[in-house]
Formats: sequence, C-alpha cells, structure tokens
Amino acid sequence: TSLSRRLIRLMFRLPFNDTQTGLKLFKRETIFSWHTDGYLCDVEILYKAYRMGFKIIEVPVDAYLSKAKTTKQLVRSMWDLMVLWFQLSFQS
Repeated sequence: TSLSRRLIRLMFRLPFNDTQTGLKLFKRETIFSWHTDGYLCDVEILYKAYRMGFKIIEVPVDAYLSKAKTTKQLVRSMWDLMVLWFQLSFQS
C-alpha cells in the first residue's frame, strides 16, 4: 500500500518509490548476509546495499495482486518492519 511505502521510506531513509514490488538482481559481491525472513528481506538488503554505496537502479513494473492481505498479515508486516528498523538503527 502507499502507506507502507511511505512508512518504509521515512523509517529507513531510502530514496526509492517502492521497495517490495518487482525483481531484485544483485552482483555476487553485493549479496551479503541478512537476518530478515519473509516480507521484509528486500527492505533489509536494499537498506544495506544503499548504505554501502552500491549503485541501485529502480525500474517501474506493473503488479497485479490477486487478493488483499489479511489483517493478521498486515499486523505481522508492521511488527516485522518495526523490528527491522530497530535492529538496523542500532547496528554498529
């Protein structure tokens, strides 16, 4: 949703319009370890790659979602987002 996109941009200070739609391609040296599992692994990877100065290109895609997320999935996504933000904000 546009709310989650804005929240991710605000919390992680990422300059991208959409962090979760689309395909991510990485060069082998770009892929490093990440801890997040599920919906937010791409946010963590993009955050770390951006902070390390890797070149990131955003290409628009059309996405057609088959059904809306359930309330349980939305709550879990928001919780995971807060946990990821906390972990990345206080890393050395």
